[in-house]
Amino acid sequence: WKSKQSSADSFDIRGNGAVEGDLIVKLSPQQIRTYILTIDGDHHHEAKCTSSWVKATQSTIPTSAYVAGYDADKTPLTVCRHKVGNDLIAGKADKNIGCVVTESGKEVYVKEGQEFEVLVAQNVEWVPRHGEDPIPVGALVVGNKGQPNTDTYIGRCDTHS
Repeated sequence: WKSKQSSADSFDIRGNGAVEGDLIVKLSPQQIRTYILTIDGDHHHEAKCTSSWVKATQSTIPTSAYVAGYDADKTPLTVCRHKVGNDLIAGKADKNIGCVVTESGKEVYVKEGQEFEVLVAQNVEWVPRHGEDPIPVGALVVGNKGQPNTDTYIGRCDTHS
C-alpha cells in the first residue's frame, strides 16, 4: 500500500491485489485518524486504547499521566479526579497546583499531600461534541454525582483564542 496526499483534505491510497490495476480509495484526514491508528513498518495494526486511574499527590503525579492540554503559561495539564462529599469530580492537575476540581461553580483545590487520581491513558483521542449531541460511543466516564445515572465526562475547549 502506498499513500499520498492528493489535496489539502484527502489522501489517495493505492494498492495492487485481487483487483486488476490500481484500486484508489479516498480518505479524509479524519478517516485516517479513525481507521489507521498506528503503522509499524509495512504492517498496519490497531493499537489498543487503554486507560486507568492512578493514585497521586501534587508531588507524585506520574510522568505517564495523560496530558489533556496546556494552561495559559504552557504548563502541561493532566486529567485528575477527586471525591468531594459523595461526588467523584473530574478536574485538571499539574505539579504546581495539584488537582483542581469544580464544585457548584467554584474551584476546589486538593490539599498538599492529599491523594487524588490521575488518568493514565494511551491511544485515546478527543472527539468533537456540540450542544445537545449524544455522548460519543466509548466516551470515558470520569466521575459521578453520587447517584445512579449521573455519570460525568471530561471535555476541553480553547479558552485562549
